[in-house]
Amino acid sequence: MHRYYQMPLHMEFIDVIGTEKGLSSCAQRLLQPGTMVGLDAEWRPSFGNTLITQRVSIVQLAIKDKVYILDMIALVQNTEMGKLQDFFSSLLASQDVIIIGYGIDGDFQMLGRSYPFLREALSKRKSVIDLSHVHKANPALLTFDAGETTDDDFTGEASAKSDAHGLSQLVQQCLGLPLAKTEQLSDWERRPLRKAQILYASLDAYCLLEVYDVLTKRVKDAGIAIDFEAPAAGKKSTSGNSRSASAPGKPSSPPIRPGELSVVCDTMLQGMGRQLRCCGVDVRILENTDDHDRAAEIARSEKRIILTCGMPYQTLRSQVGEGRCLCLDSGVGPREQVLQVLQHFNVKVTQRDIFSRCQVGLGSSLCLHVSIGTSTVAARVVVSMGSFVVAARAHLCADLWWQARQNVTQGAEEKEFFTSLDAESDDGVEESASSYNPTCFYSDGRINMESVTIGAGVPLQIDAVPPGILTKVSEFFCCETCGKVFWEGQHFERVISQFADVL
Repeated sequence: MHRYYQMPLHMEFIDVIGTEKGLSSCAQRLLQPGTMVGLDAEWRPSFGNTLITQRVSIVQLAIKDKVYILDMIALVQNTEMGKLQDFFSSLLASQDVIIIGYGIDGDFQMLGRSYPFLREALSKRKSVIDLSHVHKANPALLTFDAGETTDDDFTGEASAKSDAHGLSQLVQQCLGLPLAKTEQLSDWERRPLRKAQILYASLDAYCLLEVYDVLTKRVKDAGIAIDFEAPAAGKKSTSGNSRSASAPGKPSSPPIRPGELSVVCDTMLQGMGRQLRCCGVDVRILENTDDHDRAAEIARSEKRIILTCGMPYQTLRSQVGEGRCLCLDSGVGPREQVLQVLQHFNVKVTQRDIFSRCQVGLGSSLCLHVSIGTSTVAARVVVSMGSFVVAARAHLCADLWWQARQNVTQGAEEKEFFTSLDAESDDGVEESASSYNPTCFYSDGRINMESVTIGAGVPLQIDAVPPGILTKVSEFFCCETCGKVFWEGQHFERVISQFADVL
């Protein structure tokens, strides 16, 4: 049985980078949205000898299936200074890449002293998690149940468990065995690096990812709130401001349109998410069966901001970049929460934005414009979609005419008015001076006239339109993502009234 925790990856998955080409390859892997990177650095110990000049010799960057060891000595010789600056700037300043370390401020400080040209890049770091904060602040959470690993397993020697401290102790508490630190004091300036050094350095970075996974699970299971994220460079951490930094407040950014804001709503904010979508915001809403961590996965992969409230906030915040998780007031209703979001991100909503997105599926907009004219024989459906016109018979005994027009918006000054198939009845349609005319585009997809499907085979739900509606409504809108059909009605007026103070 091993005394110490072992590197899970084989040597073939560890690359030592010492050239510009290797650095470029490394950047392509690490700078993908949603990447979590374990970071560590090594330098030659001085043992109190003031004549020895210390500098960072290697920087280890670990992802789930790969470890890159940046040979800083070789890279400084073989790579343009600007290339190294760009690499560290892109890595550390990205809100889509999360850096995980242990006592990581010390690594950054030493890196800046060793290579002054990197100081600007280091000062702009954003999405950084320091596991040493959790280790020191939450000892009860990290109490390790030795289970099968006992002192008896270490025959003839003192228990490694009793000697472990720092990261080694944290690894033992989370993964069952401590780290072997015999290579820590080796000569990191000597080249080539020995295999034992490479494995040691790789594990120091890789174990951070594994420990983080265990900690986030324990925090979730315990139902407690822990702030994993280290303060951004140049900012001081105080006991009272960690939450307010990502809480709703006065806008500090230029105004944006609803369609420019992309969010994912946690399960506790489903009602708020639907109302926010009514205002034209790009909203993903978790299902009841989804885990809270699913919000972080979506946020990282789709570059969305998480909206949540209550206990999940701290855990979710630690999984995304700075400013990418907003905690809403759980003591107010959905409408007030919507207003908090709009104010925080300085979103300017107009009547043109109301119901500009499908309320059922995940369509980015209502991209098909359908006009229906009725007669005693048949209904005629006109759908704007491209550059040609064809005709066919549909389930409603309708002639479908595909009319050329890319942008179906007419009358930019007109007010909008909208409802959907979910209206109480087909009698809910009434005359109004308003008319719903959002900016709608059709993609380069095609309509299958035989199956009456849209885009990628999505059924156009024209058979769900009540017959009575055809005599009262002349224009329809539908979503190419879910095929849902919408038309003018009373619901639009209610939403306009509900959010009148922000329009």
